[in-house]
Amino acid sequence: AKPASSPSSPTATGSPTTASDKSSSAETQLDKDTSLALQKELLDIFTAPGVQKKLREIRDSGVKCPTLAALLDTKEQRKLLEKYGLDASLSDLKEVTYIWRNFETDPDVYVNHASIQEALGFSTVKDQDVQMPKGYKQPLNKQSLIRLMKSLLKSYSEPDFQAAIEDMKRRADASKEGSKIQKDGYYHLPGREAVAFAVQEQLLPCFGLQATREGVTEMIKRCAEHLDDPEEAGHVISRLRALPQDLQGPVRSARC
Repeated sequence: AKPASSPSSPTATGSPTTASDKSSSAETQLDKDTSLALQKELLDIFTAPGVQKKLREIRDSGVKCPTLAALLDTKEQRKLLEKYGLDASLSDLKEVTYIWRNFETDPDVYVNHASIQEALGFSTVKDQDVQMPKGYKQPLNKQSLIRLMKSLLKSYSEPDFQAAIEDMKRRADASKEGSKIQKDGYYHLPGREAVAFAVQEQLLPCFGLQATREGVTEMIKRCAEHLDDPEEAGHVISRLRALPQDLQGPVRSARC
């Protein structure tokens, strides 16, 4: 799942440290929307080809944890930190990723955090700081299902995901089976399942499900249990079922 857009004026729910506190911007507490906006910006930075090249060179040199200063020039670093009200001296990437710790069990924040760790080349398995939030190792309940469905809705509506679907539609339309695929509302669109699974495998572990095809099957089963729920679960699942058929996938399958 991709984060919300950056607010025009990022704010912090907690104030930076005072003289009596530790002098570290790791103590700065951003609200959830601002944390998501910061994560999005960092992910864009860390996945850029030039930064990825720097990361490879740094890792090849034997450095395990690069600094922000090693990846950005002074002006870029200062601009980023000032935008989010962070200490200008902040450079340690472990401290940067500590800023959103208050939301570490939130699925959106966790998925972005894991993506950032992966982009930086950090381990998401061995490092206890970035392991799966314990709260989401519990069996999936109704409220967790609602959060999962909302996260899927958000992810499926992202421009990159939509662009991938549209590209597959164009390819399908030009194929011999084009008319048949269109008639079926693109439900059997070649490649759709793989693109959807790329999103699902990131989210499922956050909600106690395996990041496998079996995990998707379990999610479908749970959706089926709440399709006619008059409360929020049924409403959210209905919203997924109202998507164009090329995006419905798991939810349509739950009705079959």
